[in-house]
Amino acid sequence: LSLVGLKSLSEDAEHALAKHSGGLYLGGLKHLSDKTVIAMAEQRDVLCLNDLAHISEQAARALATKRNLLALDGLKAISRKVARALSKLDGNLSLDGLTALSEQTARELAKHKQGELFLDGLKSLSVPAARALSFHNGHLSLNGLKSIPKAVAAALSGHRGWLRLNGLESLSAPEAKSLAKHKGALFMNGLKALSSRAAKALAAHEDWLSLNGLSSPTEQAMIELAKHKGHLSTMMIKTLTKRTASALAKRKENDLYLSGLSSLP
Repeated sequence: LSLVGLKSLSEDAEHALAKHSGGLYLGGLKHLSDKTVIAMAEQRDVLCLNDLAHISEQAARALATKRNLLALDGLKAISRKVARALSKLDGNLSLDGLTALSEQTARELAKHKQGELFLDGLKSLSVPAARALSFHNGHLSLNGLKSIPKAVAAALSGHRGWLRLNGLESLSAPEAKSLAKHKGALFMNGLKALSSRAAKALAAHEDWLSLNGLSSPTEQAMIELAKHKGHLSTMMIKTLTKRTASALAKRKENDLYLSGLSSLP
Protein backbone atom coordinates (compact mmCIF):
# COMPACT_ATOMS: atom_id res chain seq x y z
CA LEU A 1 0.00 0.00 0.00
CA SER A 2 1.67 3.20 -1.19
CA LEU A 3 0.65 6.45 0.49
CA VAL A 4 3.84 8.43 -0.06
CA GLY A 5 1.98 11.69 -0.63
CA LEU A 6 0.55 11.82 2.88
CA LYS A 7 2.14 14.45 5.11
CA SER A 8 0.09 13.73 8.22
CA LEU A 9 -2.32 11.16 9.62
CA SER A 10 -5.18 11.37 12.07
CA GLU A 11 -5.01 9.13 15.10
CA ASP A 12 -7.78 6.95 13.68
CA ALA A 13 -5.92 6.60 10.35
CA GLU A 14 -2.72 5.69 12.17
CA HIS A 15 -4.48 2.91 14.05
CA ALA A 16 -6.14 1.64 10.86
CA LEU A 17 -2.89 1.53 8.90
CA ALA A 18 -1.15 -0.21 11.75
CA LYS A 19 -3.47 -3.17 11.13
CA HIS A 20 -2.54 -3.44 7.43
CA SER A 21 -0.89 -6.81 6.81
CA GLY A 22 0.96 -6.05 3.54
CA GLY A 23 3.74 -3.70 2.59
CA LEU A 24 3.43 -0.07 3.66
CA TYR A 25 5.05 2.88 1.90
CA LEU A 26 4.60 6.02 4.00
CA GLY A 27 7.46 8.12 2.72
CA GLY A 28 5.88 11.51 3.36
CA LEU A 29 5.33 11.24 7.10
CA LYS A 30 7.90 13.03 9.25
CA HIS A 31 6.36 12.15 12.59
CA LEU A 32 4.60 9.06 13.94
CA SER A 33 3.90 8.25 17.56
CA ASP A 34 5.86 5.42 19.13
CA LYS A 35 2.58 3.67 19.73
CA THR A 36 1.75 3.69 16.02
CA VAL A 37 5.24 2.65 14.91
CA ILE A 38 5.22 -0.22 17.38
CA ALA A 39 1.79 -1.31 16.15
CA MET A 40 3.02 -1.21 12.52
CA ALA A 41 5.90 -3.45 13.52
CA GLU A 42 3.51 -6.39 13.63
CA GLN A 43 3.35 -6.58 9.82
CA ARG A 44 6.16 -8.60 8.23
CA ASP A 45 6.38 -7.16 4.72
CA VAL A 46 8.10 -4.03 3.42
CA LEU A 47 7.84 -1.01 5.71
CA CYS A 48 9.10 2.30 4.30
CA LEU A 49 9.11 5.31 6.61
CA ASN A 50 11.62 7.31 4.62
CA ASP A 51 10.69 10.77 5.88
CA LEU A 52 10.63 9.83 9.55
CA ALA A 53 13.12 12.20 11.16
CA HIS A 54 13.48 10.46 14.52
CA ILE A 55 12.99 7.04 15.99
CA SER A 56 13.16 6.02 19.62
CA GLU A 57 15.07 3.01 20.90
CA GLN A 58 11.76 1.41 21.89
CA ALA A 59 10.29 1.85 18.40
CA ALA A 60 13.52 0.60 16.77
CA ARG A 61 13.46 -2.49 18.93
CA ALA A 62 9.86 -3.20 17.92
CA LEU A 63 10.58 -2.72 14.20
CA ALA A 64 13.57 -5.07 14.25
CA THR A 65 11.56 -8.21 13.52
CA LYS A 66 11.47 -10.49 10.48
CA ARG A 67 10.48 -8.52 7.36
CA ASN A 68 11.53 -8.10 3.72
CA LEU A 69 12.72 -4.50 4.08
CA LEU A 70 12.78 -1.76 6.68
CA ALA A 71 13.58 1.63 5.13
CA LEU A 72 14.30 4.57 7.41
CA ASP A 73 16.10 6.82 4.95
CA GLY A 74 14.88 10.00 6.63
CA LEU A 75 17.14 9.48 9.63
CA LYS A 76 20.18 11.74 9.38
CA ALA A 77 21.79 10.31 12.49
CA ILE A 78 21.11 7.50 14.93
CA SER A 79 22.33 6.78 18.42
CA ARG A 80 24.40 3.73 19.25
CA LYS A 81 21.42 2.27 21.13
CA VAL A 82 19.08 2.68 18.16
CA ALA A 83 21.70 1.10 15.89
CA ARG A 84 22.01 -1.81 18.28
CA ALA A 85 18.23 -2.28 18.29
CA LEU A 86 17.94 -2.10 14.48
CA SER A 87 20.78 -4.61 14.05
CA LYS A 88 18.41 -7.31 15.29
CA LEU A 89 16.31 -6.95 12.12
CA ASP A 90 15.88 -10.15 10.13
CA GLY A 91 15.69 -8.62 6.66
CA ASN A 92 17.09 -5.78 4.54
CA LEU A 93 17.80 -2.52 6.36
CA SER A 94 18.04 0.81 4.53
CA LEU A 95 19.55 3.82 6.29
CA ASP A 96 20.49 5.85 3.23
CA GLY A 97 19.87 9.15 5.03
CA LEU A 98 22.88 8.76 7.31
CA THR A 99 25.63 11.15 6.26
CA ALA A 100 28.19 10.23 8.92
CA LEU A 101 28.97 7.07 10.84
CA SER A 102 31.03 6.74 13.99
CA GLU A 103 33.06 3.65 14.75
CA GLN A 104 30.74 2.81 17.64
CA THR A 105 27.57 3.06 15.55
CA ALA A 106 29.20 1.12 12.71
CA ARG A 107 30.14 -1.62 15.15
CA GLU A 108 26.50 -1.96 16.24
CA LEU A 109 25.13 -1.94 12.67
CA ALA A 110 27.67 -4.58 11.68
CA LYS A 111 25.83 -7.00 13.97
CA HIS A 112 22.97 -6.98 11.43
CA LYS A 113 23.36 -10.39 9.82
CA GLN A 114 20.13 -11.26 8.04
CA GLY A 115 19.93 -9.24 4.83
CA GLU A 116 21.48 -6.27 3.08
CA LEU A 117 22.58 -3.10 4.84
CA PHE A 118 22.15 0.05 2.73
CA LEU A 119 24.27 3.07 3.72
CA ASP A 120 24.30 4.87 0.39
CA GLY A 121 24.12 8.34 1.93
CA LEU A 122 27.66 8.14 3.28
CA LYS A 123 30.08 10.28 1.25
CA SER A 124 33.11 9.27 3.28
CA LEU A 125 34.07 6.62 5.77
CA SER A 126 36.77 6.61 8.42
CA VAL A 127 39.15 3.67 8.63
CA PRO A 128 37.80 2.59 12.07
CA ALA A 129 34.20 2.73 10.82
CA ALA A 130 35.13 0.79 7.68
CA ARG A 131 36.91 -1.82 9.75
CA ALA A 132 33.85 -2.15 11.98
CA LEU A 133 31.52 -2.54 8.97
CA SER A 134 33.77 -5.25 7.54
CA PHE A 135 32.40 -7.58 10.22
CA HIS A 136 28.92 -7.33 8.71
CA ASN A 137 28.12 -10.80 7.36
CA GLY A 138 25.41 -9.78 4.87
CA HIS A 139 25.51 -7.65 1.75
CA LEU A 140 26.77 -4.10 2.22
CA SER A 141 25.88 -1.11 0.04
CA LEU A 142 28.10 1.99 0.12
CA ASN A 143 27.16 3.52 -3.23
CA GLY A 144 27.61 7.08 -1.96
CA LEU A 145 31.41 6.82 -1.83
CA LYS A 146 32.94 8.56 -4.85
CA SER A 147 36.48 7.69 -3.86
CA ILE A 148 38.02 5.20 -1.49
CA PRO A 149 41.40 5.77 0.18
CA LYS A 150 43.70 2.77 0.23
CA ALA A 151 43.38 2.39 4.01
CA VAL A 152 39.56 2.34 3.80
CA ALA A 153 39.69 -0.15 0.93
CA ALA A 154 42.01 -2.34 2.99
CA ALA A 155 39.64 -2.17 5.96
CA LEU A 156 36.61 -3.11 3.83
CA SER A 157 38.47 -5.98 2.17
CA GLY A 158 37.77 -8.11 5.24
CA HIS A 159 34.02 -7.97 4.58
CA ARG A 160 32.36 -11.19 3.43
CA GLY A 161 29.32 -10.80 1.22
CA TRP A 162 28.32 -8.54 -1.64
CA LEU A 163 29.99 -5.13 -1.51
CA ARG A 164 28.39 -2.37 -3.59
CA LEU A 165 30.66 0.57 -4.42
CA ASN A 166 28.82 1.78 -7.51
CA GLY A 167 29.54 5.44 -6.77
CA LEU A 168 33.31 5.16 -7.18
CA GLU A 169 34.55 7.43 -9.97
CA SER A 170 38.18 6.37 -9.89
CA LEU A 171 40.27 3.52 -8.56
CA SER A 172 44.07 3.44 -8.24
CA ALA A 173 46.12 0.27 -8.46
CA PRO A 174 46.86 0.22 -4.69
CA GLU A 175 43.16 0.66 -3.90
CA ALA A 176 42.26 -2.06 -6.39
CA LYS A 177 44.83 -4.39 -4.84
CA SER A 178 43.21 -3.95 -1.43
CA LEU A 179 39.67 -4.47 -2.72
CA ALA A 180 40.75 -7.56 -4.65
CA LYS A 181 41.16 -9.32 -1.31
CA HIS A 182 37.44 -8.94 -0.62
CA LYS A 183 35.70 -12.34 -0.24
CA GLY A 184 32.43 -11.79 -2.06
CA ALA A 185 30.86 -10.12 -5.07
CA LEU A 186 32.26 -6.68 -5.81
CA PHE A 187 30.17 -4.11 -7.70
CA MET A 188 31.85 -0.96 -9.03
CA ASN A 189 29.55 -0.06 -11.91
CA GLY A 190 30.28 3.67 -11.65
CA LEU A 191 33.86 3.37 -12.91
CA LYS A 192 34.15 4.79 -16.42
CA ALA A 193 37.85 4.05 -16.81
CA LEU A 194 40.39 1.67 -15.31
CA SER A 195 44.15 1.64 -15.72
CA SER A 196 45.88 -1.57 -16.77
CA ARG A 197 47.63 -1.66 -13.39
CA ALA A 198 44.33 -1.40 -11.53
CA ALA A 199 42.81 -4.02 -13.83
CA LYS A 200 45.73 -6.36 -13.14
CA ALA A 201 45.19 -5.91 -9.39
CA LEU A 202 41.43 -6.58 -9.66
CA ALA A 203 42.09 -9.74 -11.64
CA ALA A 204 43.22 -11.34 -8.38
CA HIS A 205 39.69 -10.99 -6.98
CA GLU A 206 38.08 -14.44 -6.79
CA ASP A 207 34.36 -13.74 -6.79
CA TRP A 208 31.86 -11.91 -9.00
CA LEU A 209 33.34 -8.67 -10.34
CA SER A 210 30.92 -6.17 -11.89
CA LEU A 211 32.34 -3.24 -13.88
CA ASN A 212 29.34 -2.37 -16.01
CA GLY A 213 30.30 1.30 -16.29
CA LEU A 214 33.39 0.58 -18.41
CA SER A 215 32.58 1.36 -22.03
CA SER A 216 35.99 1.88 -23.63
CA PRO A 217 38.72 0.29 -21.51
CA THR A 218 42.17 0.01 -22.99
CA GLU A 219 43.14 -3.22 -24.69
CA GLN A 220 45.69 -4.00 -21.99
CA ALA A 221 43.19 -3.36 -19.21
CA MET A 222 40.76 -5.88 -20.75
CA ILE A 223 43.53 -8.42 -21.25
CA GLU A 224 44.34 -8.12 -17.55
CA LEU A 225 40.67 -8.41 -16.56
CA ALA A 226 40.35 -11.55 -18.68
CA LYS A 227 42.59 -13.27 -16.11
CA HIS A 228 39.92 -12.80 -13.43
CA LYS A 229 38.70 -16.23 -12.31
CA GLY A 230 35.27 -15.32 -10.98
CA HIS A 231 32.16 -14.08 -12.77
CA LEU A 232 33.05 -10.99 -14.80
CA SER A 233 30.51 -8.43 -15.98
CA THR A 234 31.41 -5.56 -18.35
CA MET A 235 28.10 -5.05 -20.13
CA MET A 236 28.76 -1.54 -21.52
CA ILE A 237 31.58 -2.60 -23.81
CA LYS A 238 30.46 -2.49 -27.45
CA THR A 239 33.56 -3.73 -29.29
CA LEU A 240 36.63 -5.90 -28.65
CA THR A 241 40.02 -6.04 -30.30
CA LYS A 242 41.31 -9.39 -31.56
CA ARG A 243 43.81 -9.60 -28.71
CA THR A 244 41.11 -8.85 -26.13
CA ALA A 245 38.70 -11.36 -27.64
CA SER A 246 41.45 -13.99 -27.68
CA ALA A 247 42.27 -13.34 -24.01
CA LEU A 248 38.62 -13.55 -23.00
CA ALA A 249 38.13 -16.74 -25.01
CA LYS A 250 40.79 -18.45 -22.91
CA ARG A 251 38.70 -18.02 -19.76
CA LYS A 252 37.72 -21.47 -18.56
CA GLU A 253 35.89 -20.65 -15.37
CA ASN A 254 32.62 -18.93 -14.45
CA ASP A 255 30.38 -16.63 -16.43
CA LEU A 256 31.34 -13.71 -18.64
CA TYR A 257 28.74 -10.99 -19.27
CA LEU A 258 29.29 -8.89 -22.39
CA SER A 259 25.69 -8.08 -23.28
CA GLY A 260 26.61 -4.69 -24.76
CA LEU A 261 28.73 -6.13 -27.59
CA SER A 262 27.43 -5.14 -31.01
CA SER A 263 30.16 -6.84 -33.03
CA LEU A 264 33.08 -9.24 -32.76
CA PRO A 265 36.50 -8.95 -34.45
